[in-house]
Formats: sequence, C-alpha cells, structure tokens
Amino acid sequence: MENKFGCLAIALFLCVASVELVWSASPKPSSGEHDCAQANRPSGYITDIKFPGGGRRIRVYDVDSPEAHGHEHPPVCLSKKANDMIFWTRGSGGKFKLKLSPQQDAQNCRQHPFEQDPPTDHVYGHLSGPLRPDAVVGCVYDVVFEKQGAMPSDPHIRVVE
Repeated sequence: MENKFGCLAIALFLCVASVELVWSASPKPSSGEHDCAQANRPSGYITDIKFPGGGRRIRVYDVDSPEAHGHEHPPVCLSKKANDMIFWTRGSGGKFKLKLSPQQDAQNCRQHPFEQDPPTDHVYGHLSGPLRPDAVVGCVYDVVFEKQGAMPSDPHIRVVE
C-alpha cells in the first residue's frame, strides 16, 4: 500500500512540475500588450481565428455584448506586424452601424487605423481588413456600435507592433 501512495506522490509531483515548466517557458506579453483584452465570451470579444505560419489573427467581436458605457475594460489589440483584422457581428443577427474615432492625438492617429473606411450604413457584420501601413503603434480608437432598438456599446481597439 505504501508503494502505491509513493508512486502517486511522484506522479503528482511530475505533473505539477511539468505544468510549471511549460507555464514559465511560455512567451510573456511584450510591453504594451499586457493590457490587451483576452478573448472572453461575456466581454464581447469572443474568439480569435488563428492562421498557421505567421501569427495572423482575426479577432471576432459580438456587437450584442452587454458591456456598458463607462465600464473600464482593456482594448482589443491589433498587431501591425501580424497583419491582424477584426470582425464585428451581432449574435442576434441584427444590423448595426459602426463608428470609429481616435481617443487621443487625432492628427497622428487619423479617424481609424484601417486601409479601407468602415461602412456608413447599417450592416450585419464587418471585417475591418488590414491596418494601414502608416497606422501609428499605440493609437487607441473608440468603437461605437449603434444598434436598432438597443443601447450603443463602446469597446475600443489599440494598434500594437
């Protein structure tokens, strides 16, 4: 009986040590990325679609998220280097209108960071397309969704390296 408990203790120790080793070796966020939102369904930022070989991601955001105005929350970060994009859609299937504006330094950040202008009409979904090559790293943009029959929501995005 003692031998079984000894083997169990060794197996448990090895399991914990393996997890600790993997955790400590995992890449740490670079400066400026530690305060980026992580995919989390209740927050609206529901998932990342990851592409192999290069790190490109399409961030998926549910416009129907209950996130309220004024609630502190980290921005969804889009990497210039990885050529990230964001896809906004409504889980309910309804239409929404998208408005972007820089939080600071409108002169350098411009109205939005994308190569193409966002739609001006109500849409069922919108894929941002890539960031402009001259999009300034560090710029943060407010994103307001006007939804028919619903309160607007206010997530924001940040351009990162």
